[in-house]
Amino acid sequence: MAKRQRDLVREAFWRESLARQRQSGLSIRKWCSQEGVTETTFYYWQRAIAQRDREHNPAAADTPAFVPLVLSQSRRNARPERIVLRLRGGRWMRLPAGMEVALVGQLVHAIEGFSDREGVA
Repeated sequence: MAKRQRDLVREAFWRESLARQRQSGLSIRKWCSQEGVTETTFYYWQRAIAQRDREHNPAAADTPAFVPLVLSQSRRNARPERIVLRLRGGRWMRLPAGMEVALVGQLVHAIEGFSDREGVA
C-alpha cells in the first residue's frame, strides 16, 4: 500500500494553529470553540505532527526539553519539599522534591504531548 503524500500547506497551517493555541493560554476546548475547529481534528493534528517530528528526529523524542532553573538568593540553601513546574497554557505541576529527573521528564512529555520541540515554558 502506498503512503499518502503529505500536504505541506495543511501541515504548516496546523503547526501554526497548535502554536497559537499554546500561546493563547486557553484550554484546547475553549480555543477550538473560538476558532471553529472540532476538538477531534485538533487532537488528530497534535498527534500527527508529534509523530512526524519523532520520525524526523528520533533522538530528540527521548530528550526532555527543559528551561534552566534559576533560584533566588533567599532559596539557595533551603531544601525544597516539592518541585513546582509551570507548564504551557498556565498549568502548574507540583511534584515531590526527591523525584527522579527521568520520571519528571516522562510526566511532562505525557502531559504536554510535545507536538513540537519548543520545550516547557
